[in-house]
Amino acid sequence: MQTFTDPRQFLAVAQTALEADEPQNSLILGNTQRLVQSGVSPEKPPYYALQLDGAQLQLAAMMTPPFGLVLAAGDPATADLAPLLADLRARGLHPPDVIGPNPLGQRFAELWHGQTGLQTEMPQRAYQLRTVNPATLTVAPGNLRMGQPADIPRLGDWTIAFDTEAFGHPTRPPEDLRALAEKRHADIAIWEDGGQPVSMAMRSRPTRRGCTVNLVYTPPELRRKGYATALVAQLSQTLLDEGFEFCTLFTDMNNPTSNAIYIKIGYTPICDFDKYRLVE
Repeated sequence: MQTFTDPRQFLAVAQTALEADEPQNSLILGNTQRLVQSGVSPEKPPYYALQLDGAQLQLAAMMTPPFGLVLAAGDPATADLAPLLADLRARGLHPPDVIGPNPLGQRFAELWHGQTGLQTEMPQRAYQLRTVNPATLTVAPGNLRMGQPADIPRLGDWTIAFDTEAFGHPTRPPEDLRALAEKRHADIAIWEDGGQPVSMAMRSRPTRRGCTVNLVYTPPELRRKGYATALVAQLSQTLLDEGFEFCTLFTDMNNPTSNAIYIKIGYTPICDFDKYRLVE
């Protein structure tokens, strides 16, 4: 098993193997490429591990403290996790959580805790889209525009609300989420109706051929009007028009409404991912 602390060195060795299934591996690919493109050294160095069989991916792992461990594998059911666990423990690294394609995340969590039958913290499903259903582009009145500096306070409030609602509890300090909205406001698409912002979604984690849509949020009092559907549909179409071959997104499987919306837009399931908490 090879390990890295430099995202550029990791990509130099792992990118081709990961791109063999770029939509499924978009989480680790997109996060790594964002680190490379930012040119900013994180406070704590990232951790990468990689197992290849020739040019074929066996296992890849990424952790950027304080965030958890992201896993990818050629075969999630049979990937050998023992070297990864041993290396993490030898380095004194303790991921707060792990996410990976089923059943990889569960296998890692059970080995980490030394017990079976663990309950997932959040069952998720990865989707990809290559063609937008045109009927969803106009399901709500209004228009899409990208965020402007004047939107930052509102986007910060919405990002905090999204974080608490999506995960059932705050996962990051409010000041970190406001800083995210400030830094990424130009990547956040806003749906306006009558000149008023009513919904948001962000373009994120671009890879060689695809781009992710995330941070989809509509305030509760503005829901059930089609705003999120129209916004995600038009943002996805914009990304395809820019030259991306596909869009990806992750959903909470406990939210049937959002899953139904994305399927209606044209997103199709890739695979399920589960997130497990590792710190008691």
